[in-house]
Amino acid sequence: MRQRTLDILDAALRQGFTHYSGSPSVDRIQFYRREFLCDPTDWTKLYKLISQHTFSWQEFRFRDAVANNDLDTRIPSTDPGLYIFYVRPENLLYNFPQLALYVGISNATGSRRALRERLKDYMNLGRILKRKNVHQMLQLYYEHVWVTFSLLSLPAAQMLELETHIHDFLGPPFGRSAYSISVKGAQSAWDI
Repeated sequence: MRQRTLDILDAALRQGFTHYSGSPSVDRIQFYRREFLCDPTDWTKLYKLISQHTFSWQEFRFRDAVANNDLDTRIPSTDPGLYIFYVRPENLLYNFPQLALYVGISNATGSRRALRERLKDYMNLGRILKRKNVHQMLQLYYEHVWVTFSLLSLPAAQMLELETHIHDFLGPPFGRSAYSISVKGAQSAWDI
């Protein structure tokens, strides 16, 4: 039963990807156009705050985890953590382009929810459909979405603060709620 759900998810995301990527260029420019926050003003300050934590980053291609239904193998730990969805093509030109799309954590409420359980939410079609920005992100970039993650055993308040710092540092276009109050205020002022 579980595999059938993943097959449906894979089919739905592939269908969306095929629709978007197969559209005429005049339409694709609208689909793939995104605004990234790239304000260098606080990069040094944010980096210092972020680098106070020790990360052991790992990564996997999202579609491979969906197709193989092997998230438990990829992340055997039940620890909470932080994750970043990013897009990268097969071929890079001096590490370009690689762009952060979405940042999240698994311990927002202090539940100590396992990171892999949080990431399984993105492998549930019903849950993805309720989050239109994530659904669109995965459809647009399905063949090219990667997830990098690091397990972190921090209290919920520190995890939320770290998520906010990373949002402000990377400026991911599909994650709006975790930006700092000052960034959200500035975005609202400009209707972004």
